[in-house]
Amino acid sequence: MREIDEGKSGKKDFWILSLTALGVVFGDIGTSPIYALRESFHLSHGLLPTRENTLGVLSLIFWSLILVISVKYLLLVLRADNRGEGGIIALTAFISRYRADRDINRAMQDQGDFVEVFVDCPIGVCERRDPRGLYAKARAGRIPEFTGVSAPYEPPVEPELILHTDRETEEESAARVVEYLDQRGYLRAP
Repeated sequence: MREIDEGKSGKKDFWILSLTALGVVFGDIGTSPIYALRESFHLSHGLLPTRENTLGVLSLIFWSLILVISVKYLLLVLRADNRGEGGIIALTAFISRYRADRDINRAMQDQGDFVEVFVDCPIGVCERRDPRGLYAKARAGRIPEFTGVSAPYEPPVEPELILHTDRETEEESAARVVEYLDQRGYLRAP
């Protein structure tokens, strides 16, 4: 993970965000026993909430949590590396009109962490596929700064992957993205 160069407040914000994300994961684990306990004593199961039954169910929940947390999270998830990202890969889709903007984003990432996928599709095909009529509205002047119509688009010079969606199905394009990521080790466990 890259070091944050924003001074003390940037580092503090980073740790608060990290702790919050971790809290979301473990918060989900924390609420699950409440639902499990409630469901265990639902009338449809015929288990009465006696002292012995309650202790038995709580014991099952306790040991299940120990196993889930120690095996799944500590041994598997937290061991995953993905170059310090804990086994997480983020796929995002942006329309970035200008090469300079994409170059800035690439420069902010570690070497090899930015994969530019150029979805190359002729404007006419995009217009025919447009279910909401946005291209027609843009051509009529009702949507200003619409990429490809009233705003420019600078195609990438050397993207890592080009998808020709006018000649490929959605499944074929998706398979090519997965194949690209897999061949370069992004999808393999450490």
